[in-house]
Amino acid sequence: MNYKKLISEHMKNEKYLLILILSFIATIFVGLVIVHKMSLRTLIVLILLGLFLISLLFYRKKQFNDIYENLSKEGQIELDSDINQTYFFSGKDYALSSKYIINLKKPKIIKYSSILIVDKTTGLNSHGKRSFMCDIVYVFTKTEKVGLILKEYGVLNVQPQYYAGLYNYIKAQNPNVLKGYTKENRKIIKDKYNIEI
Repeated sequence: MNYKKLISEHMKNEKYLLILILSFIATIFVGLVIVHKMSLRTLIVLILLGLFLISLLFYRKKQFNDIYENLSKEGQIELDSDINQTYFFSGKDYALSSKYIINLKKPKIIKYSSILIVDKTTGLNSHGKRSFMCDIVYVFTKTEKVGLILKEYGVLNVQPQYYAGLYNYIKAQNPNVLKGYTKENRKIIKDKYNIEI
């Protein structure tokens, strides 16, 4: 297993969903042709919808590939080696290895050693017009804040047992990480790295 195979496996569900939606669009198209209700406008809308969905899938794949390509050759080799040797979990939102968190929801690779603060909290996660309460682990690095969902209330989680250990796993992989987004911890980061989190 390497990064590209991991992403390919993750995107299988998205490909199946796209095939299902395109099949549905094709069925509508054939149905409209059979009953002679097909107008040029309807045809154009169906074609544009299909092209949009296909381009969305390619855009997501490109995002994952760009992250990998932006790593140095050594970084790529280290990531692939780590995934091959220690990769043990891939959920719908992230994959874990011994050195990396691979965010699958918003394509990103986070090295445990780059994490400065980890904070577990309860917040809202939006799904279209609806929001659900969820437990979130926020990971702060020198350059970004990333939210990883642990458990979402009101939404069926297929593998809830895997999410419970993420917070403790991050702390175990980087013993220097500060626990909690507190005023004291932010001051330590400010003094040590001269950055505002």
